Amino acid sequence: DNLQSQADEIRQRRYMLCKLCAENCIDREKFLTAENELDAELKAVTVQIEKVSNFADDTAEQVETVCKAISTMPPERLVNTILDHAVVDGKNITFYLIGGLYFREEL
Repeated sequence: DNLQSQADEIRQRRYMLCKLCAENCIDREKFLTAENELDAELKAVTVQIEKVSNFADDTAEQVETVCKAISTMPPERLVNTILDHAVVDGKNITFYLIGGLYFREEL
């Protein structure tokens, strides 16, 4: 939400910049410099928004895969069905579930 607000604010600043240029309040060179800076800011924020969205989308799909398996398996087969593999690393164990989810526990 905060990232989207930042993107909207940058777009608003860009709009005002274009308006100032159209009304000859700033020269073309200053306009182009400022426009490039705003475009770079907007691209950075957009990349962050996409990362957050992709993470949320991937996680939702992964959870759905595990939920489907849980709802269709008898309890005695559940662990063998949803657990892909586990890795012990020192005092930690990481459980990798079907669908790409994983979590780490301290031993």
